[in-house]
Amino acid sequence: MASKRRYKIGIHSAYDDVFDQTRIISDILNSGNKPPDAYTTLWDMKNMECVVLELEGSPADEGKLLKGEYFRNKSKMLAVIPSLRLQLIAVDEKFASLQKQRADEGFEPMEQMPVELEYEKLRDEARLDVRTEELEFIKQRIESYVEVEDTALTDMILAYGLKQRGKLEGGILVMIDGQRVTRTVEGILIINEPKSKYHGMAVSDYRQLANKWKAALRDVYYLKQKQYEKDIADGKLVTMPVISTNKVDRSSLPGWPADVKNYLEKKHEKVK
Repeated sequence: MASKRRYKIGIHSAYDDVFDQTRIISDILNSGNKPPDAYTTLWDMKNMECVVLELEGSPADEGKLLKGEYFRNKSKMLAVIPSLRLQLIAVDEKFASLQKQRADEGFEPMEQMPVELEYEKLRDEARLDVRTEELEFIKQRIESYVEVEDTALTDMILAYGLKQRGKLEGGILVMIDGQRVTRTVEGILIINEPKSKYHGMAVSDYRQLANKWKAALRDVYYLKQKQYEKDIADGKLVTMPVISTNKVDRSSLPGWPADVKNYLEKKHEKVK
């Protein structure tokens, strides 16, 4: 993809420095050439859609959101690109105010911006150009997105039940019990795994359900243990009960609780 550099190299060194530095540290533009699939974290479809929102915000006024805004942890935020554009407008307004002040005092207008204002403008232009490039890159990825099914990974979805075995990346949960985890626009961690019966459930709700499931297993084990002790006392030859570590029958796992929201259903219909 062509660079969004607005000035030829060497014309404005301040622009060149910020543009190059911002581009070098961009996780999006330096993600390599691996094609997107269902099991990469950044290139998960839901994550890519969230990145687009963080960069450009809502495309139009919608509900409580104005154009260019998005929700982060239930708080309204101005997206990166609209914010940078506002900063550039503010720089131009500062310069216009200085020019007016000079005219009011009888001085000739300045031929160019003061050095500090020019740096602000070049810095924000460079950042805006890199973020715009990131946005186009992500949108191209979304258009070319292909869901790749990995049989081995699919087999691990809830294979051992609701054990709450998680995988963290950068301190953030991205997998639990073989199910992918992503964030909603509001920043809520949810299970985003179409092959799971808990697809669309908030991780916090899933953990509560998992705790109940494990408690029920302990109750069953306790009853078996009591029966074992009784059989031993009666002189019967029986095998000591153990908590199974084998794979479970997925159909035996608990269903979707009636009072739990599905974040991936428009009308919040419960997944059966």
